[in-house]
Amino acid sequence: MASRPTIVEQCIRLYSRNSGFKLLYKFFKESSGGSDVPSPVELARSLRANIDHFFVEDNILYYQPSVDDPRRICVQDDTDLRNATFYEYHDTATSGHSGYLKPLLAVQTTFY
Repeated sequence: MASRPTIVEQCIRLYSRNSGFKLLYKFFKESSGGSDVPSPVELARSLRANIDHFFVEDNILYYQPSVDDPRRICVQDDTDLRNATFYEYHDTATSGHSGYLKPLLAVQTTFY
């Protein structure tokens, strides 16, 4: 039986697909050179306005609004991934099925 990929592994896999973060991820991964690197102009206006708050580390795209804030993993607009993420923070044995607000706040501080 194959093991299920982690949420982070799913995020990394989805960065290369057609998603809101695809061009941003490619911009940071390939910005060291090359003609196929997208220019910031090709990014959505909301991403361009906050481009200084994004970075890639260990193949993971992060968002960090300020130095004092925790960095958050960028999660694509993928229903299955978002459901799996909320399940991890809501229904697993370690989270204790604590209603919706506590896991929602935990997800919002970890993921963007």
